[in-house]
Amino acid sequence: MEAESGGDPTAPAILVLGAAGRIGGLLRRDWPTLLPAGSDLRWQARRRPDDYAAGEAWHILAPL
Repeated sequence: MEAESGGDPTAPAILVLGAAGRIGGLLRRDWPTLLPAGSDLRWQARRRPDDYAAGEAWHILAPL
């Protein structure tokens, strides 16, 4: 996965579950600026929100 994202191979990927909700919207707004450059940040939701940004790594699935 690290090779695909270009991130640090020693840093774990961060997957935010339920990222299309209210709290997920706040995290999507602030986290990319708080994490070190090259962090492997991924978002999960049942459907991609209308306000998603280009370059965000989304995993669209409903696990339950």
